Amino acid sequence: MDHDSQLNSSGLFATAAPSKLDGDSAMLERAQTSGTVVISSELFEKLYLSPQNVVKHGLRQTFANPSPLGLAGFLVTLSPLTNVLMGWRGAGGGGAANIGTYYFFGGMLLILTCVMEFILGNTFPMVVFGTLGAFFLTFGATLTPFYNATAAYQQHSPSTVGGINPEFAATFANGKLELSNTLMTTAGALGFVNALAGWYLFTALILESVDFPYQLPVGDLSHIVKGRRAGEQ
Repeated sequence: MDHDSQLNSSGLFATAAPSKLDGDSAMLERAQTSGTVVISSELFEKLYLSPQNVVKHGLRQTFANPSPLGLAGFLVTLSPLTNVLMGWRGAGGGGAANIGTYYFFGGMLLILTCVMEFILGNTFPMVVFGTLGAFFLTFGATLTPFYNATAAYQQHSPSTVGGINPEFAATFANGKLELSNTLMTTAGALGFVNALAGWYLFTALILESVDFPYQLPVGDLSHIVKGRRAGEQ
């Protein structure tokens, strides 16, 4: 401790003011030192390491879950197509009436979802949505009259000579039209069951996204089928 300051009886430092050149007595002034406050480690972490910041409207979630969007596009496209394949209420035409749905719901939404899943790093959903989106775009283009996909199957000759021979008539007997209709109806029924399961999953995802108090069970198999990385750990 230097000669300019000393500790008094109250525990405070008394600092001597600089003396004048003429030899007057030094003037003392009292300086208050800062005290020490003891806080717990939990309080320190709460105040300094993880402060409570109130963020409105969920701005912390920069990216939303794109899976419900792609699933909605797939279901809106598949559901009417299955009705056409099954021939409900006289539906037919091979789904040509739903060309707009194939382009925008089945194509645009699924490709957009594929890109968003790619950004989020979800490989499997990216492949699924991208493949289905490309399929529906191709299917819609096949049914679009502008591309004239049926031109390759049209008769190039207006001649009707071959229409009265026995060989041509025999092709109708061997055409298996009944089997074709059965296969189309079966495909429509399987797709309809798939659409029902998809709508159930879509409802579960939407209820979870809005934090609904009641959640639909979707069957978590992660505790039954362990992944490779989980097995290594």
